[in-house]
Amino acid sequence: MTMGGSSHAHAPVDPAPLAVRTTRRTFLAGAGVAGAGALGAGLAVEGGLLPGGDVLRAVLGRNGGTLPIPDVPRGTLVSGSFASPARLGAQTGWTICWPHGIERGTPLPVLVMLHGHASDHTAAFEGLGMDRFLTQAVRHDLPPFAIASVDGGRDYWKPAPDGSDASRMVVDEFVPLLAEHGLDTATMSLGGWSMGGYGSLRIAGLGLLPVRSVATFAPALHYAEDADDVLRNPQRLRGMPVQVSVGRGDLFWRVDRQYVAALRAQGVRPEVHTGPGGHTQRFWRTFVPGLLRFTARHLTA
Repeated sequence: MTMGGSSHAHAPVDPAPLAVRTTRRTFLAGAGVAGAGALGAGLAVEGGLLPGGDVLRAVLGRNGGTLPIPDVPRGTLVSGSFASPARLGAQTGWTICWPHGIERGTPLPVLVMLHGHASDHTAAFEGLGMDRFLTQAVRHDLPPFAIASVDGGRDYWKPAPDGSDASRMVVDEFVPLLAEHGLDTATMSLGGWSMGGYGSLRIAGLGLLPVRSVATFAPALHYAEDADDVLRNPQRLRGMPVQVSVGRGDLFWRVDRQYVAALRAQGVRPEVHTGPGGHTQRFWRTFVPGLLRFTARHLTA
């Protein structure tokens, strides 16, 4: 993933209705003139109305930058794998990260990060650099906690037609494994990006784990979800601290904003961050420090 976003810190924002709504007819009418066509494309991309928005933003020079992974020591990483009964015997990799300088096995609270589609447990630390962002944050007095990630396949962290269930794997297999490695699984939060953002909202909303907060990057919500799914049930997160971070060039920008509005209508007050980026790990790094601060507040409250 190569596109990025703003390198500045993201303050919480209130997602107001989109100011620009371009119809297909008015967009095509402007396409006869090169300059007008480029402008129409720019407006449509900014409004999230065209497919391939990330690519068009790059062509138009609107994909922004990124936040470099800090040049600090890696966390204390421990990795392994197990054959998961809940995933029909699939070999399932995992990684636990204690902050640098804290011994493995120290009974810290834990943030479980769920990965996106076509990704795996390593991405939280390789692509997002969360272990080094955690080292940096703890050096600046963030209360320490661990981060853990596990392979979940591509079935959105929910039951699949073949009978496998990555959410049950997290609850019944991965969390007990974390406890065996000394972590305080009674004090736990969830996070995730894209498919994993969806999965973390689903698991938290259904109360499958007693988590203290849930924080997401561009959760992959879809209008075609079942009636019993995440988008149509914001009331499930009443009383839960929620953070949603998504770029204005993200393909899930519009639906995520609608979900935030639905949460607020149910009395949930999500912390929202945005910036001029797309659906990429490179851009999501700009949100990692805010996710760590948000999680620490609720893990150590």
